Amino acid sequence: MSGRKFTFFSDNGSKCSKLDRFLVNSDFFNSWPAASCRVLPRLWSDHNPIVLVCRSRNFSPRPLRFFNSWISKSGFDDVVTKAISEFDLIDVNPDITLIRKLSFIRDRLRAWKDDLNRKEGEELEAAKNELETLEAILDHRDFTEEEEWMFYENKSIICNAEETQALDLRQKSRIRWAKEGDENSKFFHAMINIRKASNTIHGFEVNGVWTSKPSLMKKEVFRFFRDKFVEEAVSRPHMMCSHIKKISASTAASLEARFSKEEIKVAVFDCGKDRAPGPEGFNFRFSPIFGIFLLRISITFGCLLCFEEVK
Repeated sequence: MSGRKFTFFSDNGSKCSKLDRFLVNSDFFNSWPAASCRVLPRLWSDHNPIVLVCRSRNFSPRPLRFFNSWISKSGFDDVVTKAISEFDLIDVNPDITLIRKLSFIRDRLRAWKDDLNRKEGEELEAAKNELETLEAILDHRDFTEEEEWMFYENKSIICNAEETQALDLRQKSRIRWAKEGDENSKFFHAMINIRKASNTIHGFEVNGVWTSKPSLMKKEVFRFFRDKFVEEAVSRPHMMCSHIKKISASTAASLEARFSKEEIKVAVFDCGKDRAPGPEGFNFRFSPIFGIFLLRISITFGCLLCFEEVK
């Protein structure tokens, strides 16, 4: 609920309550996961009118997120390997080179995935139509050998598509399931919708005015965090505290030392393979397949290795 914390106020303002609500079922959030309740100003009544907002706002294209089901798709290895070999832009700073390299791979994966979705969608639709036609034949006669083979082939295509969707749902929900074969899609849909509802920003007040326009919201968020990193003090006083206890020089050096390869390896391998996707969209399962460990190490630990190790 946005706009107000309460929907009912007594005449003297001594009692406030959240009485007015919308009653929906669980299937409602499958269609509108980002729905919100907006409280409007009241005039004569002691209840505020409420409005159910189901409009989805466009906050620009969503970043790419890597799904583990892509690994088993035909052509995935070739796309990534070709993108790595074709990238030849080298910057002075290895971290800049890494970011551009990941961006190059991400663009190639996005184009490959769009084409794959189109082909799989056409194949799935054709399989459903052909399966419906074959089922209609059973009303009059038995299948021939060729029709029986076509029937099971189309069933296999539909089952594979459903298994891929179940894998993606489990990964989107970001929860640990009891077993790998769990296909409780409704439960995972509910968990995904809960995450979407809790992470969605429906709007906020800017200078006392409620704002829900995405461009204005992004501008205000950028201004807020930009001001957090502005140095307000022009000059800071220098403190002379000669009697304060200090750590030894060796201990101070160990705190500023670079992470060892052993420490990095232990930290990376202890992470879940499909957990914690980074800003670049790749998770830990993608990294070891193609030897790009630094894509998460540099972001997680802020440390940089030499570019020869990145390659």
